[in-house]
Amino acid sequence: MQRVAIGVGSNTNRRQHIRQGVRALQNQFGDVRCSPVYRTVAVGFDGPDFFNLACIFYTILTPSELKVALKSIECKEGRTQTEKQFASRTLDMDILLYGDEDLHSEGYDIPRKEITEEAYVLLPLSLLLVNEKHPLLNITFREMWEQFDGSEVVLPKRLDWMP
Repeated sequence: MQRVAIGVGSNTNRRQHIRQGVRALQNQFGDVRCSPVYRTVAVGFDGPDFFNLACIFYTILTPSELKVALKSIECKEGRTQTEKQFASRTLDMDILLYGDEDLHSEGYDIPRKEITEEAYVLLPLSLLLVNEKHPLLNITFREMWEQFDGSEVVLPKRLDWMP
């Protein structure tokens, strides 16, 4: 059984799709811990702001099986796989961490590089895994957030609701 962290985002009917996505995670994986939800400007394209959060749960699925399960949830929320990389989304779910595994040599972006690059990924994750260390960097997620250079990005704004 592996503990996984995933990033969840939406910029189309955001509350509905995030709630449905988290509910689907709970139905499939049981206990799912979620960070607060943050509002962030769209990155890489002009579009509505995103709502983003991180979720943590345990699974017996392999990374490949987990990816398929997450894509299935996205599809049930109306996401099509023909969308451009930088476009509006009903629901986006990305594996951020798979235990302490480094799966880059197996063709996965795990741990996901956006953890170190994007405030909307690191901030929610740092609230769930405060004193835990990044598998490759040997620094806690809280320390990573404290050292994060947000001078060139619009930092996410915490919203007043949880999924």
